[in-house]
Parts: sequence; C-alpha cells; structure tokens
Amino acid sequence: MSSAWNHTCQMKRLVVGLMTTPDYNEWWVRRINDDVLRPKIQARNEVLEKSLSENQKEKSELKDRVVELERSLRQYRSQNSIIELKASLSKIKEMKNIIEELETTLQNCEVRIEYLEANEGRQNEQLHTFKIKLETGITLWEKLWFRFER
Repeated sequence: MSSAWNHTCQMKRLVVGLMTTPDYNEWWVRRINDDVLRPKIQARNEVLEKSLSENQKEKSELKDRVVELERSLRQYRSQNSIIELKASLSKIKEMKNIIEELETTLQNCEVRIEYLEANEGRQNEQLHTFKIKLETGITLWEKLWFRFER
C-alpha cells in the first residue's frame, strides 16, 4: 500500500504526481481527524468528567443540606407545637380561674338572695304588724276626734 500512492500516472496530457488510492485517502483523513479530535475529545471528556464529579459532589452536599433542613424543620415544628400547647394550657388555667371566681360570685349572690328573701318575710311581718298598729291608731284617733267634736 505504501508504494501505491507514490508513483506517477499519465493521463491524456495531464500528469498527476503522487497519486493516492481512496483507501489511503480515507485512512489519512481518519488519522488526521483522530489526531486532531483525540486531544479535543479527551480534553472535553476530562472537563465533562470533572464537571460530573463536581455535580455529584454538589448533589451529595445538597442532599445532606436537605436532610439537615428537614431535621431542623421537624425541630421547629415540635418547638412550635410545644409553645402552642403551653399557650393553650395557660389560657385554660386562666379560664379555670375566671370560672372559679364566677362560681364564688354566684354562690355569694345565692346566699344574698336567700338572706333578702328571709328578710322580705320578716319585713312583710313587720309591715303587717305596723299596718295593724297604724289602723288601730287611726281608729282610736277617729274615735277620739269623734268624741271631741261632739
């Protein structure tokens, strides 16, 4: 094959030097392309591998960060729930105190009503007695007046 491309051919008044075969031409183009492309492809592959490695590392870091943030979120939710429960408990205690005060006030009012009802009965008796005495006094006065006028 090496001698095939190195001989001179004559063709109807045209002399072509160093004629090559199509196989050689193909081989030569591939060789040149391979030589040129190999470093470029190799460099590109290295860059891509480096980029892939960096991306995988970043992905791993992001996964770790997500796990950390999820843990933190659970912790904050738990703390928030505890705070809400404490606030609810505080409100419940406050309402319980208010209810106790209202119950005490209600009992005092009931006792006072009983006292007033008892007093009402006694005062009605006193009023009735006073009314009778007053009527008796008026009748006596009328009798005296009637006698005095005559």
